[in-house]
Amino acid sequence: MFQFADNLGLNQSQSAYSINQDNLVKTNKFDATLNYWYVINRKSNINFTLGTLLSKQDFNSMIYQILDNGNQYDLNPPEGELTNAIRYTFNDVYFGGTLQNKSGYFYDCSRIYRTFISV
Repeated sequence: MFQFADNLGLNQSQSAYSINQDNLVKTNKFDATLNYWYVINRKSNINFTLGTLLSKQDFNSMIYQILDNGNQYDLNPPEGELTNAIRYTFNDVYFGGTLQNKSGYFYDCSRIYRTFISV
């Protein structure tokens, strides 16, 4: 006999324990960036960036037992259901600037970015 069969709420009259899990992950993501380039002279330019990232993810899962006759038996342990329902949301807005100077064959880049995060 399986030691945790009572804790999981398994149907113990079966010849074997066939435990399965269904899960569903749904992700929505939106990413937008606006860049503005200004050429100062032949060797220098400046770039401004404004952007946003919106992300949402839903995760759902359920654990169940397959009975000997092929039917699905939803587990109902004494402590509660064996399910997960998780929602993750992340929002980010950022602004930045880059000053680029050409010195011979090399570029000198100075960057400043500010991120405004709202989770």
